[in-house]
Amino acid sequence: MPVASLLPSDDTLIASSYPTAAFGSYPFLYVGDYVVPGDIYRTLLKFDLSVIPQGSDILEAILKLYIFRKDVPGPEVIAINLNQSDFNQNTATYSNAPAVTPTGITKTVNDADVNNFISIDITPLAQQWYANAAANNGITMIGPENTYSIIGSYSTNFSNSNLYPFLQVTYQESSSCNSDMINEVTQSGAYMINESNTLLLGQRILGTFSVENTGFTNGLAVLQILNGSSIWVDEKSAEVSPGQTKVLSTTASRLDERISIVGIVDPIISGAVDHTLNANDNLLNPNQVPLTFSSDNPDFPVDPNTGAISINNSGSAAITVATKNIEGPVVSFTVIAIGSNSVYNQTQGTFYTTIQQAVNASNPGDMIQAGPGSYPENVTIDRRITLNGAGSGVGGTIIHPASGVGISISNGGVSSTNRLVISDLQVTGASQGILTIGNNQPSFITFSNVSLLNNLDNGFSINISPSFPVMNDLIITGSNFSNNVTAGFRVPTYAQVSNVTIQSSMFNGNAFGMLVFSGTAIFNNIQISKSTFNNNTSKGMYYEALNHAIISNNTIDSSGTAGSFAAGIDINLKHGNYQNVNLINNIVTNSGNGDPVNGAAAVIKGRNDGTNNGTLTGVTVSGGTYSNAPVGIRFGETGQNNNYPTNAVVTGATIENNGIGLQNVTTVTITQNNNTFINNGIDTVGNFN
Repeated sequence: MPVASLLPSDDTLIASSYPTAAFGSYPFLYVGDYVVPGDIYRTLLKFDLSVIPQGSDILEAILKLYIFRKDVPGPEVIAINLNQSDFNQNTATYSNAPAVTPTGITKTVNDADVNNFISIDITPLAQQWYANAAANNGITMIGPENTYSIIGSYSTNFSNSNLYPFLQVTYQESSSCNSDMINEVTQSGAYMINESNTLLLGQRILGTFSVENTGFTNGLAVLQILNGSSIWVDEKSAEVSPGQTKVLSTTASRLDERISIVGIVDPIISGAVDHTLNANDNLLNPNQVPLTFSSDNPDFPVDPNTGAISINNSGSAAITVATKNIEGPVVSFTVIAIGSNSVYNQTQGTFYTTIQQAVNASNPGDMIQAGPGSYPENVTIDRRITLNGAGSGVGGTIIHPASGVGISISNGGVSSTNRLVISDLQVTGASQGILTIGNNQPSFITFSNVSLLNNLDNGFSINISPSFPVMNDLIITGSNFSNNVTAGFRVPTYAQVSNVTIQSSMFNGNAFGMLVFSGTAIFNNIQISKSTFNNNTSKGMYYEALNHAIISNNTIDSSGTAGSFAAGIDINLKHGNYQNVNLINNIVTNSGNGDPVNGAAAVIKGRNDGTNNGTLTGVTVSGGTYSNAPVGIRFGETGQNNNYPTNAVVTGATIENNGIGLQNVTTVTITQNNNTFINNGIDTVGNFN
């Protein structure tokens, strides 16, 4: 019977703790309850069945999910629900998600399913969708939501396409079908691959494929056969241009056959002189077809085996990509060299002498590449672009203004997939490294490998405005906001900031690693992970506003070495009602020692005293180490008799070498269990159960 393997047209997750966040570009899909009760994750999927020939009968439809995470041992049940209205993966959130109708279809996920595909039979649903495409609103998968029990699979944004979710549909074509030879339909990137039923031709078996390129760049379709040694061998190939369909057939003796795609991602890429690129990074090659590479410019030599491209001079080169084991057609792309103190608009193909000139001449969506060197300028970005440098370290792209702000941002991206991106550059010696400006704060911003170092005030700061500026969706990854006079990252009074993701970054050597003030400020839906907040003199992290936050797997060492109420982490919430703050597996050491009386490795407070008017409900401190401080973890402000936080728990933490291990100076009781206390002066002080 013909079989079609269909990728989702839409796949995303929604999260109750991030009710307005869209995760359409996220690489993972989750179901279940995370960390605390009510922190719910669900997965939404939709499949387009229009590739199934008209008039066919759907015999079986199996949903395949690759499970990479299962937090709770033992069987866990996932329920399949029909969506009552449509959704789009780029806009679906917990707040606007469609209502659902239970189908009665469930799947029990066991421990042995981790690192394997599971199969869920949704044949009745696929039959409904095929019969009435207008009623196909997809499904919502719901896991256990009454306990901490996250189950994770990969989305189509994951780096390995072999682990994508897919729907395997077996169908029977009617005698009136025009495409009665189609056996299987698969998708690889922008390429649709149709495989025919095999035919016996004398003593030979004929296998035929058609390959359609629905993208905008050239690619190769490589016909591979599986030989007796279970090794895929290239037999022939064809170039498939945008809009073209090519047919490849084989009658070779074989165990199986397949089409593997080698596609160009971007027709033109750029890089700095004296830097190296890799051709493979600009290719779609999910089946790892062996390739060979060549260059038409000796100043741009390319390793024929690895694809490493050395940019030794200005100019450009065509990099040719060919199959290594067979002769056949080739595809190519262009590399443009960016010299020192030269700026190139890769989208328009134009050069400039300053970054600001390039920004001023750009259109929204353009990609700008700045070469290595020092740029003594103040840059203002007022449109959605991608600004790439040649590196954020020595020999990279360094913005060093004589005075004032290094980069001012007045306009950001327009959606989670159409972002303002700044990467691979450094700003140093400015009053503010990067500052968002204007009453309406820019949103949908990504900083990747950005260094904001030795600036006279803050590394990154949001503009102070009495008009309550709103920022949504900020991603910081692999960056370094260190050795600034005041803070690495600063949110002022009145700013309203939501959906911030920070990972694998450094906030070291400032007065404050992170500084969040509150008047009517909002700092909501925050994820900070795998980052360092070391050697900040006052505090590693300081929050007066923090809501729905997961702070996990960070290191805070030797922060809070001076000043009153010094701390590694100080959650000091004011002027609002906050909830769901989670500290997971953080290492906080040698911090808070600047104040031997009130200092602490970590302090968590809902400041309902005086005019502060702050409340906090739902705190989890799980795992991690809190050591070598006057107090390991303190709840409440000393001398204030706060009534918050409520519903707080410390579990599984190592608390060692502190004057006091756990201290509760609030009027409420804090839960603590399964913690390890080592060599503290006193393990617990205050009300704990």
